[in-house]
Formats: sequence, C-alpha cells, structure tokens
Amino acid sequence: MALTRILTFMNGTEESRSALKAAIAVGKTRPSLVDGLHVELDAQHLRWAAAPGLGDPLPGAIVEEARKAAEERAKLAHAMFDEETQNLKRINNGALPDPDGLTVRFLLRRGHEGDELARAGRTHDLTVVPRPSGAARETEMVAAEAALFESGHPVLIVPEGKGEVIGKHVAIAWTDTKEAARTLWAARLFLEKAERVSVLMIVDDDDNPDTHDINEFFLHKGIDVEVDLARDTREPIAEQILKRAEQVGADVLCMGAYGHSRMRELVLGGATRGVLWDAEIPVLMAH
Repeated sequence: MALTRILTFMNGTEESRSALKAAIAVGKTRPSLVDGLHVELDAQHLRWAAAPGLGDPLPGAIVEEARKAAEERAKLAHAMFDEETQNLKRINNGALPDPDGLTVRFLLRRGHEGDELARAGRTHDLTVVPRPSGAARETEMVAAEAALFESGHPVLIVPEGKGEVIGKHVAIAWTDTKEAARTLWAARLFLEKAERVSVLMIVDDDDNPDTHDINEFFLHKGIDVEVDLARDTREPIAEQILKRAEQVGADVLCMGAYGHSRMRELVLGGATRGVLWDAEIPVLMAH
C-alpha cells in the first residue's frame, strides 16, 4: 500500500493536541507519515504587516517581545509533539519514513500560519486542524480556512478531546452533485476500515430522491451502507447535518460543497464558520 502523507497543525494548544491524536489515529490504519507543523511568526513580517501608521514599522521593542513569545510557542508545540509521539518511530527532515508502518516528524517553518499550512497541505493527502476554539480560535480559524480553500486537499477539523477514536462510524453528507462526489473520494481514508457507514441526505418535503446509484456505489465497494433521509426543517443546513450526524452516532462526518443553492452555503458561504465553530465530532471537508 502506498504511503499516506498526513499533515497536522501544531500551535501548542490543547486543541492542537487533539488534532495530532486524530492524525495519529488515521495514520495507524495504513502506512503513513504524520507531519506535525508549527509555523513560527517571522519577526520581520510582523514588523511591517502590523504597522501602526502609513508604512511605519512597529517599534523594535514590540517586535522583540513578539519574537520571544513566538519562540516560546514553538518550544511548547515541539514539546507537545514529542510527548504524544514518544512511542512512535520518528525521523528528521531528509530521512525516509517506514514504508510499512507509521512514522512521525516535526516540522518548523517561519511565516504566516495560513500561507504555510496551505502550502504544506498541497503535498499531503490530508491536513488535520483543530476546531477553532479557546483563546487561539481566530488564528485557528484563519489556518483552517486556508487549509480548506487553498491546499487543494481534504481537511479534517477536530474538536478538543475527540481525536482518539475516529472512523469506526462514518457519516457522509450527500446530494447528487460533483462537489459531493469529491467527498466520497476524500472519505476513502475512512471507508476502508469503517465498521458502519451512514449516508445523510437533507431533502425538501416534496422531494423523493433516487438513492439507487449511491447504494450501488457502496455495494460494489463491498461496504454496507445506511441511507438516512431527513426532511429539511429550514434551520441552517450546517446545523441540520451536524445534528443528524450526532443522532446516528457517527464519530466523523464527511462533507463538501453542494450544488443546491441552499446546500451550497454549507461550505461556500457563512455556514462554513458554523460548521467549524459548532461541530462536536471531527468533520472531514473536501473543497
């Protein structure tokens, strides 16, 4: 089996610890390299990007204080990574990962968190980020959205404390669109090992969707699937999907953008933030 490259965002918070645990849990199901990425704020970038006047740099004392704080966050993130991976095979840059098992590696880059996470995500099969919450939620939101919209690969958003058990019961938010088809492709990391798969569909009162094709897809893959139809309550679509996934007992929800104008809000509009803020289970998003 080919090696799966998994990237996880490490900022030293307990939320990022959960993201790391989820990345490791996924990595243990197949030959994988899990890269823990910490992005350290570049002092020169801060000096000019946060200028208080028209092109004036920040005072040197403020930049120096920010630099020291960034170094401390980097140390904290590295220590957290070491603590969670102490019993796993670790390598440094340039070394080859184990082709038959799980290998982990800590990466330190300097620059803007969102830019660096998206750039690294383009050469990984999956990026795992913490669900934005707590004191760092705004920067975590920027990083999560950069990974989702700029990396070109699936992103797994993990709430604090929900990373260790993932992929036993997979829920897939489905509608008959090319965007939803990308979700099926992204969910392959979980579908092969899932004990249970639920396909969730939110439909209008007068809709009678044809579920033959989606049932046949899973039948030909040798996967038992339950198709769950729920009537649209006119609540926000993100809220309905999340609520239904929790009701069926899923431990991960896979979803993408949708063709129906109301469903498209799920990823392409303000509802994206609703999902990122409110999900109580890990959510795999494909865009």
